[in-house]
Amino acid sequence: VMAGNMMASSGSPLVSIGIPCFEKSEGLERLLTSMTAQTIQDIEVLVSDNCSPNPNVERVARRYAAHDSRVKVFRQPTNLGIIGNHQFVKDQARGKYFMWAHDDDEFPTNYIEACLNQFRDAPDVVLVGSNCDRYFDGKYFRTYSNYSNVGLGAHERLRLLMSDAFVNPWRFEHYWHGRFLLNAGPRFVCKELLAA
Repeated sequence: VMAGNMMASSGSPLVSIGIPCFEKSEGLERLLTSMTAQTIQDIEVLVSDNCSPNPNVERVARRYAAHDSRVKVFRQPTNLGIIGNHQFVKDQARGKYFMWAHDDDEFPTNYIEACLNQFRDAPDVVLVGSNCDRYFDGKYFRTYSNYSNVGLGAHERLRLLMSDAFVNPWRFEHYWHGRFLLNAGPRFVCKELLAA
């Protein structure tokens, strides 16, 4: 049970995880394994299969949903596009906090808990992302270290984040795929957000 402002409203999960997926059934399996094993159990996992031609994508998702009531599966009748599918899972979210996860991501089982601890320790924070290791074609590529702009004004926070985006676009993407307060995030997904 999380204390103070970490509590979710009655009947709602604390964290919503939106998984817009397409084609990668093996990656989806790894992702769902790590998400359903998180140390924070008060979650919902929203999987949206974007009309994948690969039937194994839906099979994997439905197998997890059959054994874990926190997993909800949506099969899109037509492809919504990358932006539309991201918007769809965000629109389904009921949690106080939200994150996107993708079928080529892997997370340690304490990932959500570690991020939520930052919200608890700094109540004015609205977005928390972690450092990450980046792999290409299964080979280690680079680690992006963490940084913080806690305590700075909104203008300075945005300036630092945007300048970091030009130098390290992959890290910028990772921060936007961190946890954020759902009611503090943008209402609509934009193409710039996903193009990093």
